[in-house]
Amino acid sequence: MKRNLFFASAIGALCVSLLLAAPGGRTGGADAETGISPVQGRDDELRGLWVSTVYRLDYPLQYTSSAEELGRYAEEIVNDAADAGYNAIFFQVRPTGDAMYDSDIFPWSKYLTGTQGKAPEGGFDPLSCFVEKAHAAGIELHAWINPYRITMSESDELSADNPALLRPELTEKYGGKLYYNPGNPEARALILDGAEEILENYDVDGLHIDDYFYPGTDFPDEEEYARYGQGMSLGDWRRANNDALVRALGELAEEYGVPFGVSPAGIWKNASSDPAGSDTNGYETYFSAYADTRGWVKKEYVDYILPQIYWKIGNRAADYEILVKWWKEVCEGTSVRLYIGQAIYQVREAGWETEEIGRQINLVRTEGADGYVHFRYEYLSDVNELVSEFNAAADSSERKILLSAENAQISAPESAEEGTEISVTVTAEAGKFLRFAEIDGTRFDFPDGHVRELTFRALVRPSAKDLYISAGTY
Repeated sequence: MKRNLFFASAIGALCVSLLLAAPGGRTGGADAETGISPVQGRDDELRGLWVSTVYRLDYPLQYTSSAEELGRYAEEIVNDAADAGYNAIFFQVRPTGDAMYDSDIFPWSKYLTGTQGKAPEGGFDPLSCFVEKAHAAGIELHAWINPYRITMSESDELSADNPALLRPELTEKYGGKLYYNPGNPEARALILDGAEEILENYDVDGLHIDDYFYPGTDFPDEEEYARYGQGMSLGDWRRANNDALVRALGELAEEYGVPFGVSPAGIWKNASSDPAGSDTNGYETYFSAYADTRGWVKKEYVDYILPQIYWKIGNRAADYEILVKWWKEVCEGTSVRLYIGQAIYQVREAGWETEEIGRQINLVRTEGADGYVHFRYEYLSDVNELVSEFNAAADSSERKILLSAENAQISAPESAEEGTEISVTVTAEAGKFLRFAEIDGTRFDFPDGHVRELTFRALVRPSAKDLYISAGTY
């Protein structure tokens, strides 16, 4: 990138003229490989990416206590998401009754260092790191928790401070795994306490839970049912337990001013079970997981619903198009936003053609849904070119400008139209000198400590990302 630098005055003011070109610019043309043209998305569209930590699927790459390595892994993920045009990351902070952050309630996750309860070196906090780096890139960071699951196998060892070990009466074994019992009010209270700890201590942009509720219809909860069933059928009581947790999490998130949502399996009920269900023939969350996902929308327990519709358009048992339209109708007349979970992993794992993902994104937009989220980060490399093209296709030609300065003042507009030139001035406070200034990933360092003021003139190029400006001082 060409840079023209000159000193503007004896007090150390520096003027820079440059072009800002971010990845994922809008082209409006067909994708070179697939021939599919992206439908234009709304400017408020959510384009999300799940980052899984269970089994270290996406983060970290290997067991390590090194703050440097953990930080580098996080930075790579955020940079890749930003380059592909995503505006939200759903980071799994509690994969198995543990924490990817410094918690007073749950132990450090074993998926970080290899040992549950062992903290990373130097006080490193993965959630704090992800929040900082995501926000610096203009990306939302949503905290994703798995509420009930405690272990993935019978061989998993619990740390001495694990609440599941300290309070075994809250747990049940099922299928070789350990779970918090949804029917125990104290177990649900523990889950809520953990969620509140996150919202209280971290600047996350949302609270998110996935599709794991009751793991099976023969879950061993006879004692709790006898104690708390209150005359309900077993199925209705179990659904009431999940209802109570979802409603409480939504109310908690509202107190902290962030959205809360759920990403359930894609089918509530088949129409063969209930005329209100979808024209499908598959796993029904209402009966199998005791999750009344349609009811959560109608009662507005959630701010958004994010069904995992992991089938192709035209699938005979569960057609992606049919389910998108069904969920859109469910959300009509409510304040609940509809995001669609899409299976980019199927390109590698099931041999889907890449263009299927493009068609699914277009269908989200033509049906008027509010966005989509891709499962998951590891598989982004398989569809990166197409996803970058489609993510960039948004109606708005305006980029929001975000500022962050340490002992300095930044003068800049709040937003700017693509194709226009902006002027930005960064001024160190009295007695300070600029150490660095950064605009959209282009960084200027001032090791001599003589620059007090810096002026940027920049042509804003098309991008799906916010424009970020930061500065630091000596």
